[in-house]
Amino acid sequence: MIQFRTSRCPSGALLCLGGRLRTLGSPLFALLMQATTGAASEGSSTGILNLIARSTAISLAVLFGLGLMSIWSWGIFLYKWWTFRRAAKQSAQFLEVFRRSNKFSEVQAVWAHEIGGARMFNVVSIKQRYAGHARQAGHILNQCGVGAYMSRYSVVVDDDIDPSNLQEVMWAVATRTDPALDIDIIQRGMGSKNDPMYVAYPYAAPLSSKAIIDACRPWDHLDEFPAVAEASKELQDRIRQKWKGIL
Repeated sequence: MIQFRTSRCPSGALLCLGGRLRTLGSPLFALLMQATTGAASEGSSTGILNLIARSTAISLAVLFGLGLMSIWSWGIFLYKWWTFRRAAKQSAQFLEVFRRSNKFSEVQAVWAHEIGGARMFNVVSIKQRYAGHARQAGHILNQCGVGAYMSRYSVVVDDDIDPSNLQEVMWAVATRTDPALDIDIIQRGMGSKNDPMYVAYPYAAPLSSKAIIDACRPWDHLDEFPAVAEASKELQDRIRQKWKGIL
């Protein structure tokens, strides 16, 4: 048997933002440029402020709306940048927790995903060394000092999976887990009033359930588990470099 894997797509938090900012900001920029050049061509020394003062209510409303959209776009950009920075910092703290333990020297990488605010969806990649290793790593990821707060989902994957690549992580969840066996639920874990699900908490206190997903190949079936059918990383890199204008 062969386990087929879809192509890998690198994750990123700031892609497309530049285009969005240009799209929303360019009308405002064009309008201001038109106002400036128009005032200059008419020989007016009053400039943009007088031009705005002579504008109709509709023109002012449009200009005001464009200004708000530009500010909103920059707000999105700064928020994404801040979230990505926090995700990288949180991931480094997770990795430090594992590296301090001799038993978890086989941890390859950890990533606190931006989609969960760098708290609610965390993934660790390990090289399994003994039975129960993956489940143990998942519980530590979920309940260590760095991860206990609002850690809704904690996922453990094998060392052939990039924990920062959400497509690879979900591929492992889809192809290497049995929901009845590989998902542990922790009841009454540490939640937060900052959690959007706080309104549905079943307790008066901020207590929330948590899921630990063991998406590693089953330890007792490692020898017979289907091999992964994919091109080597070197070949993938060469193909991306050759066809980077298309892929």
